[in-house]
Amino acid sequence: MSREVSHLLDLPISNEHAQERAKWLLDNFNQITKACNVWTLTLKEELIQLLNQKLPTFVIETALLDKAANTTFTGEDGQPIHPYTEKSVQIAAVLNFLGSYQVSRKDGSLYTAHPMFVDLIILLMNSTTSVEVRVKALIHDFIEEDLLRLWEKHSIDPNEGYITPNWELPLEDNLSAARTQLNTVLPKYNPGDAALDLMAPVVDDTELLKIVPEAEKEKYKQSLFIYWLNWRAEKQPETRVIKLADKIHDLLDLNYILNNPKMTEEARSKKLATKLAKVFFSMYHLTHNQDNELQPDVPKQLWAIFLNLVTTRLKKFSISTDEGSLFHSTYLEYLQHYTSNTEIMSNQCTLYAQKVGLSV
Repeated sequence: MSREVSHLLDLPISNEHAQERAKWLLDNFNQITKACNVWTLTLKEELIQLLNQKLPTFVIETALLDKAANTTFTGEDGQPIHPYTEKSVQIAAVLNFLGSYQVSRKDGSLYTAHPMFVDLIILLMNSTTSVEVRVKALIHDFIEEDLLRLWEKHSIDPNEGYITPNWELPLEDNLSAARTQLNTVLPKYNPGDAALDLMAPVVDDTELLKIVPEAEKEKYKQSLFIYWLNWRAEKQPETRVIKLADKIHDLLDLNYILNNPKMTEEARSKKLATKLAKVFFSMYHLTHNQDNELQPDVPKQLWAIFLNLVTTRLKKFSISTDEGSLFHSTYLEYLQHYTSNTEIMSNQCTLYAQKVGLSV
């Protein structure tokens, strides 16, 4: 397997353009993130002003959509781009804002920027795209960062999120209701289905510990997530594109590790090695079939950008992938769960899909 891991990390021969685009993303990461955060804060100020005026909901929604329509970012060539010109994309951008503008990421930055950045990666880095894939990219974390976040916080404050839980119903019923509500907003694209398809299945920890010990729980959950995504990709063709762009952003966004003052250098090195192993395992086994061939719904250019970023990060942080290294052993641990528990995972995924109202 050590030979295989090294082989999987080999770059394709014709990767010059992908290297240029990966470098552009790294060089412009902070600038784009700042622009997304400024956009969120501006929209938040607008929302507060509108709410204080006690205006009708449709007036508030129209004002936010108008703000989204006028959004401008800087593209690869330095020229302005207007990402939210299509009405459906405007609606998805505002939904992302409403569901996550009160949430912070691990490094303290505003969460709204993450789906925005994922959408921009698809828009700028993919050779072809569609309104549908962009809508789903913008709302891919909506249910997780909105309803599920409120559920896990046991929040009863209706102002803390967009879709507040109904505490008289079990979680699965709440997730299903959120799915239906999102589908109603943009019925052409069923974004509620996509949000659940792109979210890790919620499994009961008590049942989980019957399968794996506590120390292995998180690795099993991640392996289950990749099994789930592969299954849902058969029904949701955009799944692999969105998750690949999602992980490209994860590879760019390592500040919460690099700038953590509480971490020692040794702890930081270990965290980076395990993080990169997890990301590589996840995306390789989502984008490739059992014959190590790229799945037909995975854009080759986007995969090449991802691979360039992985190898660039490994080199920059002096992380070994050799047999016996932390990267290598971590990769194998995830792979062991992924290949040894397929029947159990299949049953878990099917049961969860049924509970939240997704097609099986």
